[in-house]
Amino acid sequence: MVATSRNTGATQTERRPWPEPPLAREQVPAKKCFARESVAARRERLQAQGIQGRDLVDLGHARFVGAIDPEGKVIQFTTR
Repeated sequence: MVATSRNTGATQTERRPWPEPPLAREQVPAKKCFARESVAARRERLQAQGIQGRDLVDLGHARFVGAIDPEGKVIQFTTR
């Protein structure tokens, strides 16, 4: 699917051609983090959808898993 801008008529692939697979932009100091009851289940869902999931990290008081979104941004899911 290709999105077309109503303002310019340019398609999304013309404006932002992302590499396949997306390059992880891990040097960015901030990342989106979403709270979930089960990060293990979320990791399995991400992988089933073809999204690059990271290893599950268990700190005892919190668990989290990272992933790379389609634009290459690092996102996290956490239990806390």
